Amino acid sequence: MKQDRFDPHRASRLSADGQDDAVFPAVPEQNFQVRRMTLIALLVAAIVLPCLYVAAMAFSDLRTREADATNMTLRTVRVAEEHALKVFDMNETLDTRIVDLTEGLDDDGIRAREAAIHQKVRTMGGGYPQVAAVSIFGRDGALLVSSRFYPAPSVSIGDRDDFVGLRDGRDLEHVSKVMTGHVAGEQVFNTGVERRAPDGTFAGVVSVALRPSYFDAFYRELLGGNQGAPMSMSLVRSDGAFLAHYPRRPREPAVVAADSPFAEAMNQGRRAGVTRMRSNIDGDNMIVAFRHVGSYPVYVMCGYRASAMWAAWYRHLAVLVLSIFTPSVALWWVIWLSLRRLSAEQQAWERWQAEASMRRSIESAYRQSRKMEALGTLVGSVAHDFNNLLMILSANLQIARRRSAPGLDRELSAMERALKSGQSLTRQLLGVARKQPLRNETVALERWLPACRDLLRASLGAKVSLVLDIGADVWPMRVDVAELELALINIAVNARDAMPNGGRFTVRAINITFRHEDGFPLTGDFV
Repeated sequence: MKQDRFDPHRASRLSADGQDDAVFPAVPEQNFQVRRMTLIALLVAAIVLPCLYVAAMAFSDLRTREADATNMTLRTVRVAEEHALKVFDMNETLDTRIVDLTEGLDDDGIRAREAAIHQKVRTMGGGYPQVAAVSIFGRDGALLVSSRFYPAPSVSIGDRDDFVGLRDGRDLEHVSKVMTGHVAGEQVFNTGVERRAPDGTFAGVVSVALRPSYFDAFYRELLGGNQGAPMSMSLVRSDGAFLAHYPRRPREPAVVAADSPFAEAMNQGRRAGVTRMRSNIDGDNMIVAFRHVGSYPVYVMCGYRASAMWAAWYRHLAVLVLSIFTPSVALWWVIWLSLRRLSAEQQAWERWQAEASMRRSIESAYRQSRKMEALGTLVGSVAHDFNNLLMILSANLQIARRRSAPGLDRELSAMERALKSGQSLTRQLLGVARKQPLRNETVALERWLPACRDLLRASLGAKVSLVLDIGADVWPMRVDVAELELALINIAVNARDAMPNGGRFTVRAINITFRHEDGFPLTGDFV
């Protein structure tokens, strides 16, 4: 936007005859406040709108990531539940076949046919990678047949929880906790069914030992095989005991925390769901999806670490902030520079206005001084001419006095008084025209001022009363009496015009002393 510049050399010109010919360009009113408020509003909008956009996008992205994490855990836990169901169904079928194989045989009968039964059991269980061993236990828990060893070692599980539970009819113990197998010698958990004698009494247990590592490997493959993956998988008994878990952690607990939302869901008998909890394995807040595996006392659980979700959200937020606020910062900088430039422009405009006003004042004072000079010249000319007339009257008055004209003394005295008044008027005119130097003389104000009472009364008029307040201790002063008289008359006339309905005009004289510390340009004693 182009702006007119103020040229002080073109702003004022003097004509050839000396008359003032001032030329000032029209200055449009500059509404800096509106422009500043507009820029500030733009700056606020440039800050607030990107922040609101980033906040809305960040909130939406977080909700989307939470929904995606929940959906992923639900899909994954459904796959894990189907896999676990197939494994446990296969184990149940295997247990049933072995039970059928030993039907009608007591412990002694099984021992008598151990070789044949061992071969069949080994054949049935040897083709499954998840099966560590297939075992047949007697009424008292003694090992009768093992798929891994022949002859079966002398081992008893009579005091083991799963054996006691199956003997007592507790469904939970159809799947045991993780243990080190007496026969297999490795970490396993057992799925077992009880054997019944022909009379329906408890005759023993058929147990299939499953490897947790098999489930760990499946979960690793399901989750992509990355130890740093944000998800984890677990196979959990209904009482919260972990059967398998991936990824493994050192010193991980054996059971789910009893006060966790997942433990509460199991206690309530819920078969599927999604919850949030703090994992006592990963030590992280997690989104957990769980499903009950068929009719077995087992759950599969898939957890998504909230810290991984938040880390991905922070990375996306950082990219969003950089992409949004990088141009915004440039815009903020431009608006800030515009505000600074506007302030500088306002200061320059104010200086321009002040300079123009000062020049107008100077031009006005110059014109006034030229007028006063012209008036002084006119008054001086009139005063000189009037003084010449007075000189003629004075000379003729002196001639008349010398000739001693009888009977004219009174008239001549009146003419002398009028002549003195004319001479005083001439001095005043010459003082106004600055053609007559001031004639200072010492005046006692308490004697001189009462003599001016009649003149002041005449200047004030009938409606304004005059009060003279002159103390006896007022100092004598040096002053041009004619100028002082003229000043008092001017003040009286102004007072009369200011009080058209009447009033009181007071002339008061006091002594005053000015010192340097008073800050007044004059120092000394004054009246």
